[in-house]
Amino acid sequence: MPESNGYDPKPIEKYFPIAEVNKIADKESKAKRYYRPVYTMHKWWARRLGSVFKTILLYSLADENIKIIEDSQKSLTKKDWSGDPEELWDFYLEDVNFDGKTVLDPFFGGGTTIVEALRMGCNVVGKELNPVAWFVTKKEIEPVDPDKLEEAFEKLKKEIAPEIKEYYKTTCPECGEEADAMYYFWIKEIKCLNCNQTIPLFKGYVLASSRSSNDDFHWVICPKCENLFKSENYNEENSCPRCKNKFNPNKDRNTTGRYYICPNCGQKEEIIENIRRNGKPEERMYAVEFYCENCDENNNENLVNGKGYKEIDEKDKNLFKQAEAKFEEIKNDLPVPQQKVPPGQKTRELKNHGYNYFKDMFNKRQLLNLGTLLNQILRLRDKKEKELLLLTFSYMLEYQNMLCEYNRGKNHLYNLFRRHAYHPSLNPVENTVWGCKYGSVDFEKSFEKIKRGTNYALSPYERYIENNETEKKETKTPIRGDFTENFENLGKKGNTLLLCGDSSYLPIPEKSVDAIITDPPYFDNVMYSELSDFYYVWLREGLKEDYEYFNAKLTPKNSEVIKNPVQNKEDKDFITGLTRIFSESNSKLREDGILAFTFHHAKTEAWASVLKSVLESGFYVTAVYPIQAEMGTSMHIHEKGNIEYDMIIVCRKRKKELAEKSWEGLHDQIYLKARETIKNLEKRGKRITQGDMFVVAMGKCLEEYSKYYPNVVRNGEQVNVKTALKEIREIVDSQFMSGKFDEFERKLDTPSAAYLSFIAGRGDSISYNTLNKELQQRAVSIEDLINWGLVKKEGSQVVKLSLEERAEEIENKKESQINAIERAHYIQHLKKEGNLAKEIEKWADDISVKALEELSKVENKKELHELAEYTEKKIGEPSLESFTR
Repeated sequence: MPESNGYDPKPIEKYFPIAEVNKIADKESKAKRYYRPVYTMHKWWARRLGSVFKTILLYSLADENIKIIEDSQKSLTKKDWSGDPEELWDFYLEDVNFDGKTVLDPFFGGGTTIVEALRMGCNVVGKELNPVAWFVTKKEIEPVDPDKLEEAFEKLKKEIAPEIKEYYKTTCPECGEEADAMYYFWIKEIKCLNCNQTIPLFKGYVLASSRSSNDDFHWVICPKCENLFKSENYNEENSCPRCKNKFNPNKDRNTTGRYYICPNCGQKEEIIENIRRNGKPEERMYAVEFYCENCDENNNENLVNGKGYKEIDEKDKNLFKQAEAKFEEIKNDLPVPQQKVPPGQKTRELKNHGYNYFKDMFNKRQLLNLGTLLNQILRLRDKKEKELLLLTFSYMLEYQNMLCEYNRGKNHLYNLFRRHAYHPSLNPVENTVWGCKYGSVDFEKSFEKIKRGTNYALSPYERYIENNETEKKETKTPIRGDFTENFENLGKKGNTLLLCGDSSYLPIPEKSVDAIITDPPYFDNVMYSELSDFYYVWLREGLKEDYEYFNAKLTPKNSEVIKNPVQNKEDKDFITGLTRIFSESNSKLREDGILAFTFHHAKTEAWASVLKSVLESGFYVTAVYPIQAEMGTSMHIHEKGNIEYDMIIVCRKRKKELAEKSWEGLHDQIYLKARETIKNLEKRGKRITQGDMFVVAMGKCLEEYSKYYPNVVRNGEQVNVKTALKEIREIVDSQFMSGKFDEFERKLDTPSAAYLSFIAGRGDSISYNTLNKELQQRAVSIEDLINWGLVKKEGSQVVKLSLEERAEEIENKKESQINAIERAHYIQHLKKEGNLAKEIEKWADDISVKALEELSKVENKKELHELAEYTEKKIGEPSLESFTR
């Protein structure tokens, strides 16, 4: 039983329903729009899951008597429970009301704590440095009349939609009628530094796959005359029907990685070096995806539900020129942001590609229509409706810029922040601002998302898993923030004190909150201010008159708690900032109160920093639990790689120092507890990566070490935080991972074991030093990995070879030299190239199946599991069948 300073332990200090909440969290992480639409009203990075935080609140605040709302009159009923924390889970679906209890979140970000606490009848105090996050959370919880909101939207639609939509029309190539443009395809062009030839920076000449599952062709574009035509096999040489030019749409290209290759003189140069010398590349429109209502109604079989692709014609070019001319004519009257892109870790990529102002991320048609739309929104009278439509406008911006790309396999637009970064595109795609029947996020579709969020806030519900089926239960308490400007009125004239500013100062009385539930910044994982400036510069146009937080030209950077070398912020700055805020929060917490927060990171120094801050601010850790982490479909998480779990860290105020504790004994204790936790997770069928093992071990180290801090000793010397965590990391590397490596080696072979243990699931590159340290415990070196054709070294990084590079290596080997992971990779390559059905017979065997299965677990990819099943069916099968992609 954890120590609790003389107070009875809270349920969360004794137990947390990991298995139960993970079932819901896993589903929610992949479908927030169905589970909690309120969190999809606007982008915020690394937003934690509502089901997890609701459970944290329930287990942190529950007393012997629990009040619930059982009827439409919203009267409170007291229910006793036995005090057994395992039985507390029965209340998860109830309309629990912690009437009178106050929850503080000093880093409220996207608002998860605030929203879930209001749902449970709490008073909430939240503070957040970033004005964008403050505004997003304010709009999530501020009540609005749905009819008035709809009325404001319809007024806007009537006044401005026809004007905007006229700039997104094209001619249908099938019937000659006017059609709606869904997406315009653009290509960046540069001048060769050697011969001055104009080079379109095509990464390939495949525009899109067929939209119909009944067709097996791709739309490709001729590099010589830019004719758009259907190709039955884009992996082989094609002949253009118009100019007879021969080319391979998938393999021919003018760029490779960060280089361009001049088709005229063969010169190879870095793209950003060309941009440094010549400025931001020109962009040229070359194709459009359209929707033709006439063809849709007449069931034109050459189109799919009226949708198709065409080359740009003169009408399309002239329409864009009209938009350019109109923008130049009225640009001084439009609320278009003029701020420069500031120096930064994430903004460096923007500057490298010639984006010096935020407005440079948009073309002139976008600036015209976005500026016109924003102008009209700002003329609305009612503040609540105007602000929600401003949020609608802001939400769609990440789909309305020239950094967006097209997913050519799935025929949809990629949003800007699918990664936690700015990623300039060589092949940008322009979306329509107001929208049409089909297509990605535009203003009309954004508004539908806002409505779903506000309707959910008025009438929340819970989705849960019962008999492996998802069920839904409506609840009575709305998500409603009644705002007050000071703590004295909290609980009397309002239930919400929402502040914007530095949380090292909290203007509330000492010992006034029952719990602190938060999600602090993750060291160097997300540069919130640098990314949110993208939204801020537009929101500021509409909010600077009403809120002082939007007076500055950009979001605040100086007080941000983050590690960011570009801002000259190092580990010590992160520790100092976090300690300041945790210390201030400590003073506001009641003596029997709980601090619970979530954290995960792949770096030892990040855990050292957060543990030091917890300890220095007067807390110690009483319990730690692993729980489902960020959105499962996040491209950022998939590429960053191998951490699926957050750790919930529960803390109490420290009252006294304990006697000295031997580090040797504590070291063994941590190892045994971490091993037990990992085994329990594996028993539940959860995939456990090296990153997960590390996170679990770090959490257990926090829990045990913090109880005795600063009196943890070895040979009479204090063992500091950094040393403790470093040695726990060595446990992960030497003890836990050695078992995984040995298991893979027994099942497969040494190169495959090395790949699965140290390379797979970790993104495209790994630090050379990090990988070298991990391999030191094995009879394997980075040189071995390179010789096996698994990786290559680029500077200080070890880079994973692409499937194409791996395939080339494998094709040059004898059959007897090909190992298990190579067989798995080649089968993946065959599928990607469309040759699986033709060649699978040669590669299908038990070893290939095992390698694909293990790879699917490590990389957490369902499609690899399906590929393994397909391969298994093909073992010994004489005939060849098509594999459904």
